[in-house]
Amino acid sequence: MVRKVSNQPKRYSQRVAAWIYTVINPVWEGLQREIELLERGNATWRYYSKRCEFIRPIQEYIESTQWPNYSDFLVEYPEFKDSFGSHDATLEAVNNSADALFGWLLSFPQFNDTFALCLRATRKDAPPTR
Repeated sequence: MVRKVSNQPKRYSQRVAAWIYTVINPVWEGLQREIELLERGNATWRYYSKRCEFIRPIQEYIESTQWPNYSDFLVEYPEFKDSFGSHDATLEAVNNSADALFGWLLSFPQFNDTFALCLRATRKDAPPTR
């Protein structure tokens, strides 16, 4: 009699525990935070980094020391690659659109003047002047 060998990990294996604690939980928490921010309309895009401050590509929610667990998880569950890829592509489109809008705004002298005034106002040592 031949036993069928399964590549699926045992239900409570250390491998599965590693996925839960180092991949699934951080991604879940990151996505929950994204939902909360987006429901409030707060993407918080930063001009100096040209990206959203708190909305990240999926892999960035996982500590870099745990990326091997992330890769292992995606090998075992490749259906997540498409979803994660879609998320990251959409985020890249948002970042690119925000950067294009910011560049367009900078083409207006009045915007530049107002922006410089607001920037000076945020510095404690330089009160706003008019």
